[in-house]
Amino acid sequence: MVTMDIFGLTEIGTTFVLGVLLLTTVYLFGRRRYSLFKELGIPGPEPVCYLGNMIELKKRGFCDAPKYWREVYGDTYGVFLGANPNLVVSDPEIIQEVLVKRFSNFTNRTPFVGDKIIKQAITEARDDHWKYLRTVLAPSYTSHQMRGMNTMIHTCADNLVENIETFAESKEICDIKTLFSAYTIDVIAATGFGIMVDSQKNPNDAMVKNLKQILKISFFTPVIFLSR
Repeated sequence: MVTMDIFGLTEIGTTFVLGVLLLTTVYLFGRRRYSLFKELGIPGPEPVCYLGNMIELKKRGFCDAPKYWREVYGDTYGVFLGANPNLVVSDPEIIQEVLVKRFSNFTNRTPFVGDKIIKQAITEARDDHWKYLRTVLAPSYTSHQMRGMNTMIHTCADNLVENIETFAESKEICDIKTLFSAYTIDVIAATGFGIMVDSQKNPNDAMVKNLKQILKISFFTPVIFLSR
């Protein structure tokens, strides 16, 4: 029987040692980036390797977790969404400084999905491309245009109320999330694309189906954050 002998180890022993070394290397490499806030002296919850604070965020809830962290760590703290470091600021003066006085230095948003098409969207656009989109979209937000959008939103809201009344009269069980998701899609289609879809009554519309496919991406999808 032929065995591989490295430092007095058999083939099985060598494989085990190499496996342990590989896992240790992967862990240490992944752990290295999570020391950022500690090095900067910024408080925050302890992250888990490769997952950051996603587990606690999902456990406490997307709304309650930031409230809890603020109570524990103060108005400014650091968290990791997967591998992405995020500085959370609750101080009104700092928020005003970032969003108003020095907004030109903070125009970029956190990248969410690494898709070359989605990167062209205004929520993902960065630097010069974002400035170009802002220039193109600015005329759409005049007082006249906003009044026109308001009429569209009222129409979508009327459809929502009508659907809720239908369920109330029939005393059927209805899924509120489904109704309001459809209402949201109707508002986006009407104000963003000038299309009256009425997805509340026509859920099989092509635009509705495609939007639902896009919205299926979960905030907690690991690949989104582990790929950064």
